Amino acid sequence: MRYKSKYYARFENKSFCYMLGKKRVNAILYELDMTGYQKVEGEYRLERGGYNNYLINYTMSGSGKMTYGGREYALLPGCLTFINCADEHKFEQTSGEWEFVFLHVTGPGMAYLYDEFIYATGNVYENYDGKVILDRLSKIHSMLSGYEKTVLPEPFTYEINSVDKTAACDIAENVYCILTDMLRKTNSLPSDLPHNLKVAIDYIHENFTKKITLEQVARSVYLSKYHFERMFVKYTGKTFYEYVTQLRFERARLLLESTQKSLPDIAAEIGYADIQPLVKLFKTNCGVTPAEYRKRLSNLYGDRS
Repeated sequence: MRYKSKYYARFENKSFCYMLGKKRVNAILYELDMTGYQKVEGEYRLERGGYNNYLINYTMSGSGKMTYGGREYALLPGCLTFINCADEHKFEQTSGEWEFVFLHVTGPGMAYLYDEFIYATGNVYENYDGKVILDRLSKIHSMLSGYEKTVLPEPFTYEINSVDKTAACDIAENVYCILTDMLRKTNSLPSDLPHNLKVAIDYIHENFTKKITLEQVARSVYLSKYHFERMFVKYTGKTFYEYVTQLRFERARLLLESTQKSLPDIAAEIGYADIQPLVKLFKTNCGVTPAEYRKRLSNLYGDRS
């Protein structure tokens, strides 16, 4: 596999972070954009969005708080957080100390893994057994710390010299092990959804790219649309149309990020007859049109071909 990468490092107090520079040739399926360890002992607040990657954060000790998707989450020891960094999000410290590890991952396989995780447990998995993520991140951090570093003008920042393709593949293997462990654990969780609602949600995931209606899904599980709608909102926190629209948005975003398909083709692939609903979808969720979103990615990451 042809692959070349450049990493940078930041070390400050008891925290460190490794960052991947712009890719020069083909990206791999699950690519590590950034990883690190942080021990927050003073005031901490991070608020951002618009990044083309996914964040996985594991709280080791202390506590923090995340605001994401209009909800607040308490991040206690054992909480594994998984979010799409394109969306606005905020992290804050809520105790005297907060210790966590994190990784930002991108790649064409991430949207599917994210959907599976959210479907099973939401954005925060409480009481997660962190043995694998801690072990694999320790290996990545140890690997990157062993390279020679060149001091850069920016405070606390270094360029890591000579990260070859073998090391890049070893990093990707460790990331894959972390993601596989997450998927295995979420798939083994017991579901508290009523059986007919679980069947309906499976039906939605299989058919949301087609013209699909509330009545059609309710009939598929032998419920009136009124009973089904009340039950759907109760267990998912979203209306049927909000849920379908979010699925379509995530699929469209994946197609924009990982293919060169035209906007009409993407609109058709997610169940729209023309591009106007697609444009509205992106303006609502990202504040930009699909074309502007794709251009922003190109400017940020360059040509991956």
